[in-house]
Amino acid sequence: MFPQSLLRFFYSYLSERKQYVMYNGFRSQDFGASSGVPRGSVLGPLLFTIFVNDLPARLKVGGVAFADDLKIYTEIRSNEDCQNLQGELMMMHQWCLENKLHLTVSKCKYMSILERIHCFRTSSDMRLYRFLCATSDGGRVDVRRYLK
Repeated sequence: MFPQSLLRFFYSYLSERKQYVMYNGFRSQDFGASSGVPRGSVLGPLLFTIFVNDLPARLKVGGVAFADDLKIYTEIRSNEDCQNLQGELMMMHQWCLENKLHLTVSKCKYMSILERIHCFRTSSDMRLYRFLCATSDGGRVDVRRYLK
């Protein structure tokens, strides 16, 4: 499928890499990096995009990905819609666990762009629905803050 020379290039690029920690002017000894892509490298963003390429395709709701960010969206008109969106978040969290990708829960936010009161008359708790990313509520984001 791919030329052997290309596979050898990526193998050498990603294997037997060394890294170190620098803190207050002190440098640690080198140690091996067993996963990930070289941070700050030219190929890093491309390799990360290839790595996460299947995640948006698994979503049953809308999704937009850019670099290492993913935004999912859906119209919510019922408690069932809320539960479906929560299910998508749980699926994404499970995908991250299976692929050994650390999810920064504190950066996971949710936002209501428009709340139509008549949509929520059937259940007063929908306005207060908190979506959980992993096991934490990253918090609600104000639309004005998002658009800045």
